[in-house]
Amino acid sequence: MYFHPTVVLLNNVDELLEKIQNRIRKGVYKHYKGKLYEVLGVGHHSETLEELVFYHAVGENRLWVRLKKMFFEMIEVNGKKVSRFNFIANKL
Repeated sequence: MYFHPTVVLLNNVDELLEKIQNRIRKGVYKHYKGKLYEVLGVGHHSETLEELVFYHAVGENRLWVRLKKMFFEMIEVNGKKVSRFNFIANKL
């Protein structure tokens, strides 16, 4: 079987992009509704081992936890697909 090098390269790029997009780092993220959140870190659910993101709204003390896959998912807003959160800075 023969694979064209471009096809193989594109498959590797897709895998790399998926890994980069799903990499969480500490810092400030903007929610699609406009509010800023600081990501404190990542943990794992004790039973399912699913990755969880720990974060809080800038200027507030309430801690939030969301599944990592939900943190990065694309959602539909007014008929358009947008990221739930977008990384904007390492620090406030």
